[in-house]
Amino acid sequence: MPQLFNNNYNCFNTTYINPTSADDRTHILAWLSPQDPRLRHQDIRDRRVGNVGQYILQAEEFRS
Repeated sequence: MPQLFNNNYNCFNTTYINPTSADDRTHILAWLSPQDPRLRHQDIRDRRVGNVGQYILQAEEFRS
């Protein structure tokens, strides 16, 4: 009986250690993060609207 479990364990390791090829890995990584983080940050920064929320800082309730 212990040998049966040992064979299942080894079968699992050989089947699932490397389930994808290098091409699949590249495709999956591109899908997970389609844009370079530096470019994504720049894009978000460029879309930022200036002076949003300034009315809060100028409100009397905030100043006091």
